[in-house]
Amino acid sequence: MLITTAGWLLLLAAVALVAWFIAGLDAGGRPRSLSDLSRQLLIGLALEHGMARRGSTEVIRVWYVATLATPSAPSAAAVTAGVDLTPFLTRDGLTTPNSGSTLDVSDASSRQNKTAAGTFGGDPIELKLNRDDTPANDTAWVTLPRGTAGYIVVRRFGGSAVAATAAQKVEVWPVEVISRENAPIAENAKQMFTARCAIPGAVFDDATLAA
Repeated sequence: MLITTAGWLLLLAAVALVAWFIAGLDAGGRPRSLSDLSRQLLIGLALEHGMARRGSTEVIRVWYVATLATPSAPSAAAVTAGVDLTPFLTRDGLTTPNSGSTLDVSDASSRQNKTAAGTFGGDPIELKLNRDDTPANDTAWVTLPRGTAGYIVVRRFGGSAVAATAAQKVEVWPVEVISRENAPIAENAKQMFTARCAIPGAVFDDATLAA
């Protein structure tokens, strides 16, 4: 017996209804509350449309700020007054290691090696940035000569063209530029440079912008 198009549609609708009903049952076979179902639906929609996971392009924003009165909670105005490095930053141009070390606490009573938490942080961070052949527009190069001290402020989410505002989450990296190297020249390659920065103070990797 042939099934018409309308028949197939009805069959698919029935399967979808059964799947929805099963999803609406908890582990004990009892119906979930409407709030649980709504939450499940919203999570599903978020995952389906890629809202939970984002890349960095057009999302991240990076500033150099010479001074901050309160690095643990910088003001949005102070960050905005800094130099926006985002238009010069290459898409793979930010490296911010913050590794930890262990110390050996093994003893002769056991063959089991043991470690404990040791020191952490202090790894140099790197920024790969584009050059501009107009000196007045070569902002990143001019901003980060060797010996420059200040802060690199990173906002991972929020938009590359969106202004800094209170309550946003940022990372605050105290820096001193230890090298500024032009990239080797190559055919059909743009001119770039890499700024490597020492970390002379505490890093705040989950700071909240103040008003």
